[in-house]
Amino acid sequence: MTVMMLMVGNCSPKKLCVSIVDPARPTWFVRHYGFFLHIENESGHRNPHIFDDDSSFFLVPDQFYPGYYALQSINIPTHYILVTGDGRTKIVERQRGQNYQDTASFVLTDHAVGRKELVESSVYRRAK
Repeated sequence: MTVMMLMVGNCSPKKLCVSIVDPARPTWFVRHYGFFLHIENESGHRNPHIFDDDSSFFLVPDQFYPGYYALQSINIPTHYILVTGDGRTKIVERQRGQNYQDTASFVLTDHAVGRKELVESSVYRRAK
């Protein structure tokens, strides 16, 4: 199980914008680079001109299943975070089908007051 902290941003007045942060290293953010997700320090990252967009996602409730969330890329809005068959995470263009929906659906759980953390969907898959 991978546990990460969500930091709420204000990049859109109509959608909830979040960044995914390593709870043990709060200056390290998850960002997509070459479509795969990487954890990079906010002060020593590649392509600084797009780091903020690459590390920001819309948190979309009930996108594929009730009670689950999807994470939509800010700068490539047709792409969502999903977990691949080998366990890596990446952003992939939205597709039809249950496999895509299952691997792009996440559960949020509260582990501390005032903090929400992200638990990957491969642990909490929707029952078939």
